[in-house]
Amino acid sequence: MVVPSLKPEPFGLVAIEAMGYGRAVIAAQHGGLRDIIVNDVTGLFFEPGNPNDLSDKLNYYANNTRYLKIHGEAGREIFIKNYDESHYLKNMTQAIDSQLESITIS
Repeated sequence: MVVPSLKPEPFGLVAIEAMGYGRAVIAAQHGGLRDIIVNDVTGLFFEPGNPNDLSDKLNYYANNTRYLKIHGEAGREIFIKNYDESHYLKNMTQAIDSQLESITIS
């Protein structure tokens, strides 16, 4: 999956969804993508707005398909650990419970 955003994205949902399907991600290194992708573990970063750097990353995976698979599998593991629905529901429930506990009824 390639996420060639020219402007920083606050949250890289497309990258997370790709990781959920076991796909390595090539993304511009800015915005929320920096918090989602682990460079050379779940994908590769390129300098935003630099087509030569993006081309280098595409060529890297074209010539190293083994790492394309390895990075995709690592992304899937991170997705399961941090972003799947059960994790989301647990965190949302905890956040709501925490807010309800802090409410003082007068």
